[in-house]
Amino acid sequence: MNIEAIIDHLETVYETELARLGSSKAMYAVTDGAMETEAVLRTMADRAVAGAVTFEGWTADMDGSLADGFERVADALREHADSMAAHAGAFEPSDTPTALEEQLRSLEDAADRLAGFVAWAEVTDRTLSQAVGFFVGNADTQAANLFREIRSTLADEVDTFLDEIDLPDVDTESVETVAGEAVEAAYGHYADALESLGIKVKPVC
Repeated sequence: MNIEAIIDHLETVYETELARLGSSKAMYAVTDGAMETEAVLRTMADRAVAGAVTFEGWTADMDGSLADGFERVADALREHADSMAAHAGAFEPSDTPTALEEQLRSLEDAADRLAGFVAWAEVTDRTLSQAVGFFVGNADTQAANLFREIRSTLADEVDTFLDEIDLPDVDTESVETVAGEAVEAAYGHYADALESLGIKVKPVC
């Protein structure tokens, strides 16, 4: 399974969607317009826990390097959620799945799950980048540094995991479709959230 091919496919075919998911409007969309410090921290912590629950579920019925990798990422996400909650004075993050998580949790095949994970990583990295930007804009240096560290450590964890995986005899076109559907789920929520907030979203050309 060629991970780089999946990434290249996503960044080419879904260039506009990914760019918008990494734009300044992305945080406005994921917080449903509640652009305040606690709302951003809660939203990002909830998304981290939802991701952890997804990957823990996958770990439970898989084995080998895939199970180990998903477990490590899930553990990292829970640690990140705890750090976000602590920064806000402590709260209990929710594990309510996002549209992306719901899409991922419907996957059963190992190759499909890995493709979905690649899409999740692409979307999550862009969302974390916007969280950094939000706190930089609010002159909250401590929170900005927290999210920089989270983004960096998660990227390292993802890269380490993907470097360890080798799934032979995988239908590249099929897994690219799965990865694309995951990006579409994330983008669909983004677009619907903005529309509900009165912001018209231009069609993807």
